[in-house]
Amino acid sequence: MGKSEYTFYLLLIPSLLSFSILTLILIHVVTLSLPAFMSHGLSLLLEARWNPVLQKYGLLPALLGTLLTGLVSILIVTPISLSLTFFICDLLPGKASRIFHRLIEVMGALPTVVYGLWGGFILSQFLYSSIYIQLHDYLDYVPLFSCKPLSGQNILSAGIVLGLSMIPYASSLLIEGYKSIPSRYIEAAYSLGFYRFEVYRLITGILKPLLIAAIMLSLSRALGETTIVALTIGNAYMASACMLNPGTTMSAWIVSQFESSFLYPGVSSILYAGVLIVMMLSFVSSSIGIMLINRWRSIIHG
Repeated sequence: MGKSEYTFYLLLIPSLLSFSILTLILIHVVTLSLPAFMSHGLSLLLEARWNPVLQKYGLLPALLGTLLTGLVSILIVTPISLSLTFFICDLLPGKASRIFHRLIEVMGALPTVVYGLWGGFILSQFLYSSIYIQLHDYLDYVPLFSCKPLSGQNILSAGIVLGLSMIPYASSLLIEGYKSIPSRYIEAAYSLGFYRFEVYRLITGILKPLLIAAIMLSLSRALGETTIVALTIGNAYMASACMLNPGTTMSAWIVSQFESSFLYPGVSSILYAGVLIVMMLSFVSSSIGIMLINRWRSIIHG
């Protein structure tokens, strides 16, 4: 056996191990969630009650909370990450730019429990007293703000903190993309008399596939985040379109209910069905993001 063949088989083992683990997890989740889909059908996604005594189970509140917090998070992460990219790559001088970039990377390395505690006990209280009450008073005719906020821990707070925690990840991706753009494009724009704001619009157009990819990958992470959500969303099982209500997400609900699920027949299977739904949503979102990144790199690098 030659050295190249030896290296191939040496690297093949961990690669197959990773693929095998993913396959086993998928088989495990699908097998255990099938009884729930077969017994409840579509009502599993449309039922809003979770009552073990009456054996009424539905995942609608958790699914709605997952989608709403994910939507809020990408509305937060998109403009801030794009602004940070221009600020770091174009406005700051070299050394300050590197320091600022390192700080963003340090933010990305913080444990999610840090964001959750800060968001749940500091930021949410500030938002409640400064924004949520006024938001309800002036915009109560909008369904999203129609309910009176009882505290700062609600769906909107969870989405905001999730978005803030995703900023380092999305920013790093966009900064890498910005630095990959050939400088002749930017120089040509300035030589044609473009103002800085017009150059930013041009770069945003070039970065558009990467920006969408950053959004999709951030969404994928937000859909499965548990710690931040558990500390900021208020943990109430109700289906409501009002984001000032407390709520829950699929991941947070699964974690909170799994320990007692074996006390009631069929509950663990329903929770596994929730796991499968989150896995599918994350898989679709991340696949779109990765596909866009690969396509963008092939266009830029030829």
